[in-house]
Amino acid sequence: LGDDGTDSQLGDDGTDSESWPQKMQLMELMDERESGGLRLLSDLTGGGGAEKLASMLGSSAGSGLSGEAADLDHRKVLFGANAFREKEPKSYLELVWDALHDAVLIMLLVLAAVQLPTELVFGKDKSTAWIEPTALFLSVFIIVNVSSATDYVKERQFKSLAAKLNQSNKKVVVRRGEQTEVTDAEIVVGDVLAFNAHSLASLPCDGVLLSGSDVKVDESSLTGEPDPMPKTAEAPFCVSGTDVVSGSGRMLVVAVGPYSVSGKIKMAVYHDEEEDDEASPLFVKLNGIVEDVFKVGLAAAVFCFLAMVALGIVYPSFRGCGEEGCWDFLEVEWLHLIEYMLTAITVLAVAVPEGLPLAVNLALAFSSQQMMAQNNLVKHLDACETMGSATTICSDKTGTLTANRMSVRAVRVGGVTYSAAGDSKRSLGRQLVELLPEKLAHLLAHLICVDTMDESFLEVNEATGATGFKGNPTECALLSLVAEMGYDYAALRHDTPGRSLATAARGKPFMFSSKRKMMSWAVPLPRGGYRVYCKGASEIVIARCDAMLSASGEAAPLSDAKRQQLMETVVRPFAGEAYRTIALAYRDLPGVKSASSKELEATHSTMTNADGSAAYVAETGLTLLALTGIADPLRPEVPGAIERCNRAGIDVRMVTGDNLDTAVAIAKNCGILRPQDLEPDPAHAAGERPKPKRALEGREFRALVHRTHADGSLALDEEGKPEFLQTQFDKVWPYLRVLARSSPADKLTLANGLNKSTVFADAQQVEELRREGIVVFPDRQGGAMTGGGTNHAP
Repeated sequence: LGDDGTDSQLGDDGTDSESWPQKMQLMELMDERESGGLRLLSDLTGGGGAEKLASMLGSSAGSGLSGEAADLDHRKVLFGANAFREKEPKSYLELVWDALHDAVLIMLLVLAAVQLPTELVFGKDKSTAWIEPTALFLSVFIIVNVSSATDYVKERQFKSLAAKLNQSNKKVVVRRGEQTEVTDAEIVVGDVLAFNAHSLASLPCDGVLLSGSDVKVDESSLTGEPDPMPKTAEAPFCVSGTDVVSGSGRMLVVAVGPYSVSGKIKMAVYHDEEEDDEASPLFVKLNGIVEDVFKVGLAAAVFCFLAMVALGIVYPSFRGCGEEGCWDFLEVEWLHLIEYMLTAITVLAVAVPEGLPLAVNLALAFSSQQMMAQNNLVKHLDACETMGSATTICSDKTGTLTANRMSVRAVRVGGVTYSAAGDSKRSLGRQLVELLPEKLAHLLAHLICVDTMDESFLEVNEATGATGFKGNPTECALLSLVAEMGYDYAALRHDTPGRSLATAARGKPFMFSSKRKMMSWAVPLPRGGYRVYCKGASEIVIARCDAMLSASGEAAPLSDAKRQQLMETVVRPFAGEAYRTIALAYRDLPGVKSASSKELEATHSTMTNADGSAAYVAETGLTLLALTGIADPLRPEVPGAIERCNRAGIDVRMVTGDNLDTAVAIAKNCGILRPQDLEPDPAHAAGERPKPKRALEGREFRALVHRTHADGSLALDEEGKPEFLQTQFDKVWPYLRVLARSSPADKLTLANGLNKSTVFADAQQVEELRREGIVVFPDRQGGAMTGGGTNHAP
């Protein structure tokens, strides 16, 4: 037996499973992937990397696992299965039982149970005595069954959809040296998973890259970052729930199911659902109303009973007082008390609003049907009304506030800046075509078409006619600009020698890398020689330019003073608008005869790349053509919607994985950051910055709301989780408007902290906040988290 009590056995390479890395070690690799992951991998494997780790796990980087059932089962025991324990849906009777726990229904049942026998025994008209209590029983029956039937159907729909999805999700793993198709649930730690950007793009588990060609992964669903992340030996960690958008490769599976990065997020949601037994806000208020109504009705019933006793028994007896005494106990008609009691019960029954639960459940059932018509599946009826009680909306940026579609928002060409917002009647592409000389417009379109990757292209949906992006979103934004200008990027590529597939050998690409921060493509010119088209980070490309094209298309010298002027008057304002600034330039090399010429491979003696390596001579001495500002634009309806939320007393906050500068710029444009949240700052690109605590990064937020050690690290509680301090949180959240670089755990902390906050009860703090222009809702916070990715699930 192993240390964990499970049977020890040999791996495919003969290693004992007791010597395999532990599950927690592999999970830590993925948790620390952004900072110390490579160091941990090196420490674990002795510098052997992913291939050594495969061997340590009883697998092989080349041939994978053996695929023997005993080995696969053993790995599931040690490292977990790539599946989640699905919560069994409740039976119909269980749903009925839960519905019967409603306070109103219990009250109605008690009243009906008391009223029916008393009316039948003591009532004056026994032929109709059964009608009212039976009506109460019937109303409870209808209410319970409407609610239970709706929830029953919804839960089965969710289970059916989940089952179909699980069966259709198939991946390719390498076992016994052969590629084998398996379902996601059959993948185990130690498997070698094959993936590509076409048919096997979604990653179902965490892994470490073994080999790959130009692998780029879209991690926006996890981090909010729109740019694909390259996966190399320096950045080998692949995360579950992300999509491969470029290249192909193989990775070693190191964490699956609830132990993977996205799995832990999912389990956090499940854990909260199991612990959350609180009623929804509407039902809490309804129960409060019903309790108040019951108290008033009970008081009225008691008053009526006492009044009738006083007037019907006590008063007549006292009125006849004489020498023989006031009244004879034996002569009192005590049966009148039964009549009075029945009347009091009737008063109480009338006071209880038996139609209210039915009206609420019918309204929620109708609401769920309307939401389903908009492709929103509702698992529980009370979810329909929870959003109506929200006082705070924590919104993601990408795809929620913005269109999740990068586009060119501004272009500086020929000494003039053209803006997408500057002309409501014409698109930016049409402005360029109509206002630029034809030669200059064609050169701009040609440069973009040539100097973009084949994996970046526009795809038209035949059913809707909408144009979608495939590949790098920044390049797709540039290609979309070309389309707006009326050019066919595919035709331009095809007609350019050295760029078309048939003549690819005559061209030479210099692919983008983080070391160079630019990409270039050399193609032959009709008159001889080569032209190198370049695009890249504005500060890098501008520094390598010796000339700039004017409005007439003539090249003018670019001095250091003009470079600085471009940075101050164009690049800095673009940055203030959170634009990603891409410079486009070119250079003619008349002496180059072929793509294999040594002149194209020559490196510069003094000019270096961003990482300090020598720059290619072909990428220096450039002529600047244009500067483009690219951003994910706001959805047009967002500013108005946020303004309406503010007027309704609902706070809107941005919670995103994107960088702080971009988040702040978007927040200002859409109204999340208002003028009272900003203060002047001449050093900032926009001339102003958020006031303290208005905009924070995730690491700052964590340090403010958790207990920390002297060295700044987070203190852990008994469960190994960061120790949350509600009092510190309450000093932060009223000011917080933007939370950037946030993790899923940060979002869960924010949601839970808002839900438990009682700032509204502290009159002194509320008054201090009011003087600063911050209004706190006078009740518990109802928080809503919106977003389209895995990281928003908590």
